[in-house]
Amino acid sequence: MCFGVTIILDNNVDPKPDLLEALDKASEVFNQAMKELEDKSEQYWNSLTKEQQLDAFCAISRRIHRGEIEEQGSYRYVLYQVFGFGPEAYAQAQCAGYLAIHNSIYAGQNPDDHVKIDVLTREVERLKKKYKSMEHDGGHYNTAIGVLQERIQEIVKTM
Repeated sequence: MCFGVTIILDNNVDPKPDLLEALDKASEVFNQAMKELEDKSEQYWNSLTKEQQLDAFCAISRRIHRGEIEEQGSYRYVLYQVFGFGPEAYAQAQCAGYLAIHNSIYAGQNPDDHVKIDVLTREVERLKKKYKSMEHDGGHYNTAIGVLQERIQEIVKTM
């Protein structure tokens, strides 16, 4: 089962049986659809020769390595930017185990730190460009740049 529905109810709230039944049915339909996609992809894999399987495995491994290790991208970044998929791939890849793989790469780390570093680095570059285009002293820009660079170093040290 890829997804299940867990509902925590307040003791003072009477659960609506129709709602609970509808949620259970939606979960069942979703899991059945994911099972059909899994069966389809396994059928496809089994139709390939060993050489084709190895070629596919290596192509996928290179992309995962680039997105996860070299670029340290988020789950969505790797799916959308590295593999070129759209949002429709999110749940299917999750059910195939990719989210667990992604999260295990960052065990003991907060993957959000990589996003923070990226955002701060882009902001430093934006401020540097703005400061260069100014005709007067940009002391407060230099201070902001320095503070952001220090924060980037703090995050890197904790990783």
